[in-house]
Amino acid sequence: MRRELVIYTAFISILVVIAAGLLTFYYLQPVEKSISLKDEISAQEMSVITATTTEFNYSVKPAQKIKVEYVDEVRAELGRIEVANNGVLTYKYWLPVLVGCLELSNPDALANSQRVSVYYEEPDRIRTHYGGEMVEVAPGERKEFIIIGSYKPSYNYAKQGIEKLRDLISGVSIYQSPTNAQNPLREPGPYRPPPSTRVLVLDHYHTSCVTIKNEWEFLKRIEIES
Repeated sequence: MRRELVIYTAFISILVVIAAGLLTFYYLQPVEKSISLKDEISAQEMSVITATTTEFNYSVKPAQKIKVEYVDEVRAELGRIEVANNGVLTYKYWLPVLVGCLELSNPDALANSQRVSVYYEEPDRIRTHYGGEMVEVAPGERKEFIIIGSYKPSYNYAKQGIEKLRDLISGVSIYQSPTNAQNPLREPGPYRPPPSTRVLVLDHYHTSCVTIKNEWEFLKRIEIES
């Protein structure tokens, strides 16, 4: 019995040493990672998506239905992420959880809708990824991800048009959620949303920009051309 216990203990010890060696080798292999954010976004670089709704015009009697066009969403490229695996093992990369907060020319404007959601697209624009999602980078492979900012204004401002919004917004500050190092032997970390909740505008923790500015890591302010 004692001999079997010794053999079992030795076997477990060997497995632990092998696992530790693999993890050490994994983390020491040459992997290049970079996040590059733009300095400025011009009006021409913004994609404005509009929609139409119906309102009642009470300035006339009887009240009449009128169609109102409003800004449903504004999208723009914020920068790029590059990951190059120069090692011999497949590298698991967790996309960072980023959020943007609008910088306003009038601090009282857009008080309840200053957040800019961030997601990622591959250069072919076919696949979309979200912060906290794990992607695999094969040995010798280089992957690039386009950082996309998505802003949905509150309706009262949205129906005033894109020019009014541009007058109010002077820039967007990008913040990164604090994360712990991920173990490549485990599944993706806690920031990956389940498939049923993956939506274009991702709201991590339902936090406001006031909280984000105090608790998240500031990366850069991007100026927005008015």
